[in-house]
Amino acid sequence: QDHPEKITTELSPSASGSLHNNKSVILTDFNDTVLNNIDRNILLNNVSSTSSIAKLDFYKQTGINHVGGWIKNENNFSDYITTDKKYGADMNFDENIETEQQQHQQKYEAPVDIVLAADIICKPSDAVAAANTIYDALKPGGQAVVVCADAKHRFGVDLFESECKRVGLTLDCATNVADLYDGTLLVPSSTSGQGIDKGRNGNNRGKNNMQQTCGYVEGMKLTLFMMHKP
Repeated sequence: QDHPEKITTELSPSASGSLHNNKSVILTDFNDTVLNNIDRNILLNNVSSTSSIAKLDFYKQTGINHVGGWIKNENNFSDYITTDKKYGADMNFDENIETEQQQHQQKYEAPVDIVLAADIICKPSDAVAAANTIYDALKPGGQAVVVCADAKHRFGVDLFESECKRVGLTLDCATNVADLYDGTLLVPSSTSGQGIDKGRNGNNRGKNNMQQTCGYVEGMKLTLFMMHKP
């Protein structure tokens, strides 16, 4: 398939300070090689107690799961569509509720409080799938932060805002990254070595140098979207 990387990081189950409160981080991707590399990094950095990986295919998500939780990848639930958001606050509690909850847990990953994502849209259908996935993955009241390149460099980004509104996400802001911190996040690279900040060991590390980021090209505009699920 041609959508190897999707929602990149989910934090669960608290908002700010998740790791400091002994909460968990879930790193997701669709590509098995990427997931294996992430898993190795988790082990190398000794953060396996708070970090885990999960395979996520955002083309399987529906964008209608109000209570939250994305469809698991190991099973094919593409034909399972809830026509009403029966797992939300309006669920009727009866003798079948335990069975329904168990079925829900078998089909869906647990919802999260925060979704962090970057460079997840490369074509128009990605914008639809990304919005669906963010809505489904979040708990009600959950928040998402997404960074995307402009539509000139990533087709479909211009549709993302409307797709988020379609599924019921509330857009809190859409900010040009160049306007943040007086533009210091997008300082041009230095070809001569001058102006390069030195690390503790004296190594050149290129302070605030976005041009060293994989996929970034000169002239690319980055937009930071912040949204929440009512």
